Amino acid sequence: MKGSLVNARRIFRVISPVIALLLLSPVGAHAKQSRNRNYLDPTSTYTKTQGPVTQCSDLEIKFGALPVSHAEETFTVPRNSTQVLRAHLQGAFGIAVSTGSGPDYSVLVCKYAAATYNSSGGDLLNSIHVTAQNGEITATAPDEKNWMIYLVIQAPVGAPLDVSTTNGPLDLHEVSGKITASVQNGPLAINRCTGEVDASSTNGPLSVVGRMGRVHVRTENGPLSVQLDGDRWESGELTGSTQSGPLNLSISESYHSGVSIETDGYSPVHCSAACNGAQRTWNDRMRQIQIGQQRPVVRLSTRNGPVNVDAK
Repeated sequence: MKGSLVNARRIFRVISPVIALLLLSPVGAHAKQSRNRNYLDPTSTYTKTQGPVTQCSDLEIKFGALPVSHAEETFTVPRNSTQVLRAHLQGAFGIAVSTGSGPDYSVLVCKYAAATYNSSGGDLLNSIHVTAQNGEITATAPDEKNWMIYLVIQAPVGAPLDVSTTNGPLDLHEVSGKITASVQNGPLAINRCTGEVDASSTNGPLSVVGRMGRVHVRTENGPLSVQLDGDRWESGELTGSTQSGPLNLSISESYHSGVSIETDGYSPVHCSAACNGAQRTWNDRMRQIQIGQQRPVVRLSTRNGPVNVDAK
């Protein structure tokens, strides 16, 4: 089974053209491109690995049935050259972040394009440029459709990042530094990150898998899925909330750490054997389930969304 990000991407592989028309804007606040007529060109984006994306061959990008041209390049950002590596990208961009083995940030740029009426795939690739200056990744991209850029970032152990996408996926995998992440109109996945994570998403699914770290996530108009590894939250805390979206929790029946789940009084709640022995507060205003006898270090909530708790 592929990771939660794969499932989220399949959900969002086709986004309404109405959204695309509403969100036309520059490639990013830090990009040089002034116009882009179509941000949602790739009809599907897949990962071909169960682990983190570390190379371009881990990805499969499709533009309908059109032949896809591909190119890649790499560059390094010395860790001592910046306090935090930043990448705030809008448009046909994806970002995957994992922990590397080197002392500096390594950035692999995966470029994809398919021919349009005006340009060949190769011409589109040649007009894509990604650079980093003063700790900030910027991009210039074609003023046409049928292209996508995927950044594969490997960060040093404990190194901080500030990353965001609009209309593209963002995947954080086993990162140990201080991470600020946000996504609009795309999936956000946080997989076994052990540092400090502050993440938010709007109009897209957010998933968390882990057992430690100071992780704070929130999403609006999208589902929140949490999988708790092991039988306890080993250090730090996890807080997660969703507004107008379902909350799904996967947890061991023998989980020892305290877990609190809360929703408003009008939302349906389904709780499997993992809730045996749990304390329940049920009234017209709110519904709360507390698993375990310890003070909760995992606190999850939803407003205007159903709750589902499954035992692993």
